[in-house]
Amino acid sequence: MIGAQLDELEADALAEVFNVSVADAANLLGGLMNEPVGLSVPKVELMPMDQAMLEFARLTDDRVCLVSQHCQGLFTTEALLLFTEAGSLEMVRSLMSPHLPIDSFDDLGQETMAEIGNILLNTCTGAISNLFGAELATDVPLVKVGSLQDVFAELLLNSETLKVLFISIDLQLTQRQIHGQVAYLLDVPSLDVLRHSITRVLASASP
Repeated sequence: MIGAQLDELEADALAEVFNVSVADAANLLGGLMNEPVGLSVPKVELMPMDQAMLEFARLTDDRVCLVSQHCQGLFTTEALLLFTEAGSLEMVRSLMSPHLPIDSFDDLGQETMAEIGNILLNTCTGAISNLFGAELATDVPLVKVGSLQDVFAELLLNSETLKVLFISIDLQLTQRQIHGQVAYLLDVPSLDVLRHSITRVLASASP
């Protein structure tokens, strides 16, 4: 198995890719919301699942909205997008109508968050695919709302060997900022493929 941590060059390469991809996602979301949307990626880290759960918990001690999307191709991964429930409802209102009295997730609200997740996760996953020149096919995104432990219950099963590519993002709407998290769950073989792929890309870029 390759080392469990990203070195500085690897982290910088992924951060650059994700910064470009979330900028594309911001443009798409801004068009849907009819307002400027800023997205930034403050950090990219590789960590074990238990440490990632602590990072997820920093987001809120209240209810959360998790959008998950299974990806398969060059490697297999579960792509995750996490916001607080309140932050997710803010985005749903921005997409539907700021005057709608939306204070909980109905079917339409979940469909809207699935579309937001589809935009954000697909742009990030697509950027990885483009970087490595290999396809990552994605399934339909799933939305769960509840406590952190509830929405992660299935994902935590047999998670001792999983590594998490953790990406902290900030979404800036016109009058409010919404902090969120993107993560990719990787088993040992998938992590090895990811690291080898990054090494190959960095080697090809060297003079």
